[in-house]
Parts: sequence; structure tokens; C-alpha cells
Amino acid sequence: MAEFSTPTTEQQFAANFAQLKPVMNRTEALYESSRCLFCFDAPCIQACPSGIDIPQFIRQINSGNETGAARTIYEANYFGNACGKVCPTEVLCEGACVYNLQEVKPIEIGRLQSYATTKVITSGKHLFKPGADNGRRVAIIGAGPAGISCACELRALGYAVDVFEAKAQPSGLTVYGVAPYKITNEEALAEMAYLQAQFGYSVQYNSPITSRAELAALEASYDAIFLGIGLGKTSSLGLPGEDQKNCVGAVEFIAELRQLHHRVA
Repeated sequence: MAEFSTPTTEQQFAANFAQLKPVMNRTEALYESSRCLFCFDAPCIQACPSGIDIPQFIRQINSGNETGAARTIYEANYFGNACGKVCPTEVLCEGACVYNLQEVKPIEIGRLQSYATTKVITSGKHLFKPGADNGRRVAIIGAGPAGISCACELRALGYAVDVFEAKAQPSGLTVYGVAPYKITNEEALAEMAYLQAQFGYSVQYNSPITSRAELAALEASYDAIFLGIGLGKTSSLGLPGEDQKNCVGAVEFIAELRQLHHRVA
């Protein structure tokens, strides 16, 4: 017997896929940030793939400077909100927390990260702006983490940027390949809208680049092209019957689940 009944409404779907790392309220954030030891040689920073200054942003949260905390995060990682929820923090930053050596619960770094970034996204407060126009144009293929991060960096340097995305929505894996109990569509897309509003790059959706002729046209129109192609189909296992009807790859299933929710057939 299934642990959960099949959802038939949006409310039931949300209940079945309750967030693994729900956003903290201010009281929770202040309490959790007060536990940090602000290590000088913080192992959590070394364990963070994007090198976020974790003690710094936690100190800023604890002093009531959520905007400063969000800036510290976004200066290192433009997907700061999503990564606070999606990253396997238990084996990265939180797994490296010195509290683990004392058999004490590590700091909830991921939730604190999402708390600070959610605050600025909700308020719409701008942390960045485009650089002075340098007269050059760049085309980016793919509106996932690599493509959007590249767009932000280039706009900060004054490049005009056009992003070409094959799908109908941005953020790549975050919306199309991550289980819905980690991050909601609304949260992922809100971060994308927030970044685009600040940096001012354009995105053309449902615009796959599938031929040499299309690529050549971009080469003729732009000074550079960045390939941010990451999310692909599920790898084939080579097992008999995997190409049969109703045999669906994991990535494709999650993409359908994220887009259709309780309406999945």
C-alpha cells in the first residue's frame, strides 16, 4: 500500500510534496544564526562548491542585515536561493560543520541561505545592476544555472545578452529535473525573475538551436556564444523493454511531475 494516496488537487499535491527545507521565519533564523561559531578557517566554506562566505552571511543574518547576507550569497552564487534548498548540504557545508565533531546538530546553513535570499527576492530590493554598455553582444544557449549565471556576469561587465532556451521556462534542472519536495516552481521562477529584473538580459523561450545553420546565424550576429547545455534526457541502461510504452526515464518523469503536478497521467 502506498504511503500517500494519489493527489487529485493542488492542495493534496503540495501536502504530499511538503518542502524538505521550508523557509525559516525571522525568529528561527535569529536563533539558528546565533549558534554559529564563526570559525576563522571555516570548513563549511571549503566544502561549498561555490565558495560562499558562510560565516559572513550568517553573522549578517544574526545582526539583522538580511540584505547584506543575500548580497554575500549572490556575489558567489547567482542561484543562491535554489542552492540553499537543492544542494546536498548535509554532505557539503553542513557535513563539514565543526559541530559534527561534538555530536551536536550542525548549523542549518541551507535554510539560512534560503531565508536571506527569499527576503530580498520577496522585497524586490536590487543588489546588482548592469555595467556600462561596452558595445558587444553575447548569445547564450540554455537558460539553466550555467547560462543564467553567465548572463548575470556578462551584464555586470556591460555586454548585451540574449539567452535562447528550448523550453518554456528558465532555470533548467531546478524546474525540470529536481523533485518537487526540494523546491517549488514558484520559488525557482521567482529567483529567475529577480535576477532578470536586476541585470536586464533577454530570454527567448521555446527557441532551441538545433542546426548548424542556426548556430552560424548566431555566430554572424554576436561577438561570442556561450553554450550552457546541461539538462539532457535520462541515460539509456540498455535493458530489454526500456523503449516500450509507459517506460519513462527518471528525468522525464520528474519534468512532467514538476509541470503537471496532480494532473500527471
